Amino acid sequence: MSPVVDVGLVVPWRRLRSRVLPYRGPLQGSGTLLRDPHGDGVENVSDMAAAGVRWVGCNVGDHDPGEWELIRGRCRAAGVLAFPWRRCYAVENVWYLGAVAAAWGTTVVGVNVEKEAETATEFGYCPPELVAAVLRARALQAAVITLGYPPATNVDGDRIRWEELREHLFVPEAFMNEDERLTPRVCVDRALELGARWATPLLGCYQVAGRPRVYPATYAAWQGPVGWYTGDDVGAQGWRWWGRP
Repeated sequence: MSPVVDVGLVVPWRRLRSRVLPYRGPLQGSGTLLRDPHGDGVENVSDMAAAGVRWVGCNVGDHDPGEWELIRGRCRAAGVLAFPWRRCYAVENVWYLGAVAAAWGTTVVGVNVEKEAETATEFGYCPPELVAAVLRARALQAAVITLGYPPATNVDGDRIRWEELREHLFVPEAFMNEDERLTPRVCVDRALELGARWATPLLGCYQVAGRPRVYPATYAAWQGPVGWYTGDDVGAQGWRWWGRP
């Protein structure tokens, strides 16, 4: 995760409220991303639904889509939206998400783009305008999962065109378990500042070695919808504890 910089430059919420429109897309309410289809309570979809989970992203970057059949079936039974998500190092990964979504009968994907949005990595380059082009071509709606405080410019100083993804829900990583400055408010404000129309903070729930433990109370100041990262970590601790029914 990149270090946080210039947090004090975030535009105050009172200046951003007029830009925030009600989100009417398929990712309404709270949800979670699942890392592994096996273990840590990830199969207990009924517990997730009772805790307020309305959507579930299934990691198809590290696991074959077929491994998620059991969880997808339980999501259908519980009325929870299930969709594929993965870290996208290059635009080919976004096309792959579209293919999996079509096979699953959904038009929703989770596009996790971090450093790849600002510079070419050893894996590839995946800037917002290319992601947006694929999403348009496949008629997809996306959860755009990115850094809690994403940069405004790339390594060459050129503006990163985050606004190209404004028709999608931004899900910035409010990982206070990594850095206490990454509060949900700071991360949502930053997303709006960079051109997002809607943002739901993704709460870091896993333990980081050498860092204070995080609890539901750590994020209690944020009263809106949230994402939990990951449902594996929450499931191991208890959805009744972390949930927001």
